[in-house]
Amino acid sequence: MSVMDHAEILQVAVGDSVTLHKEYPEARQFVVSKSEFSLLQNQLLGLALQDHARLQDAPANSVLEVLSIRPAFILEVAETLESVLCDNAQVATEGNFDISKLDMCKPWEVAKLAKRLRHLLEYHIRHLEALTHSKLEADDLAAQLRKEKEDVAAQHTVAQAKITDLESALRASQEEIELIRTASDASEASAQARIDQLTRSLKSGHLQYANKLQDRDSEIAQLKEECKKHEDVAAQHSTAQTRIADLERQLDQATAAAIVADGASQARIDKITKELSLLQSAHLKCANKLKERDSEIAQSKEECRKLVRSYEERVEAAASDTDAKVAVKIEELELVRTERDKLATDLAELQASYEQFRLLRAEETERLVKEVGVGEIAWY
Repeated sequence: MSVMDHAEILQVAVGDSVTLHKEYPEARQFVVSKSEFSLLQNQLLGLALQDHARLQDAPANSVLEVLSIRPAFILEVAETLESVLCDNAQVATEGNFDISKLDMCKPWEVAKLAKRLRHLLEYHIRHLEALTHSKLEADDLAAQLRKEKEDVAAQHTVAQAKITDLESALRASQEEIELIRTASDASEASAQARIDQLTRSLKSGHLQYANKLQDRDSEIAQLKEECKKHEDVAAQHSTAQTRIADLERQLDQATAAAIVADGASQARIDKITKELSLLQSAHLKCANKLKERDSEIAQSKEECRKLVRSYEERVEAAASDTDAKVAVKIEELELVRTERDKLATDLAELQASYEQFRLLRAEETERLVKEVGVGEIAWY
């Protein structure tokens, strides 16, 4: 039912009020004669004129808010129409007025009112169906968002499990590196101690061989001195020469043994040095491997943090969007229910008024039939 329909019915109802006022000028104060009614009509007319002026001044294809088609404006017109109709019905009932003289009681006006009521109900049904469809779409969207939230929660659980596995692997790697580092330190300390021991042993051996050589040199010198003193004794000289030869041979053997021992010690020192170099290389590889593992773990933690932040942002966005849409749909549904209840009440009142009008019309018709019958009998 449009604003023009309300205005047209209101015009007819005001005309009926004027008719009743002419018939019963002293009966009561009519609604249309009150200052509140005039002020309200002036206010509504002012809004309509403002809309008319704005629409004339507005450029083509512009967007304007027209106040005279808003629900509040239409409800004001409908309430005014209701008050005028109720006032007319009360005055006509109290004064036993011939309702056939009222325009609102004429069949075509009743037909117009029923037609407009049907249009109103059709609009309400279409609006209710649209809201029901919107509610179903909102429910589907909420179900999709809940499913997406569950999927994100499952991904978060998998990410947490992956983080736990990575942390366990990190702890195992750190323990393994600590063991390798401890073993490397122990091997290095043992090798260093062995090198120190061999170095001391080599120095001690060289010192002993040097002392022996010095003693042999002293003995040879003494024997030579004795040989010089006893040159005249051939047997002693021969014995001394033999002794010297033996001592020289022993000296050569001791020198060779010292050289062999020195070579063996140097070989052992080279072997230990090579082992130490290998241990240092392995220690360096372990350190590089530890750095690579630390870098991988840091990268994995950063990926996990990004995944958790993305999950939290998606959950917050989904929750806020769902709550806002559900709240809007609930508010729209409440408005529709309120409008439906009000329309049902108005329809019941209209049906009661129509039933009362029909009864009055039947009584009036019966009375007219009786009067016509009595007149015809009297004429005959």
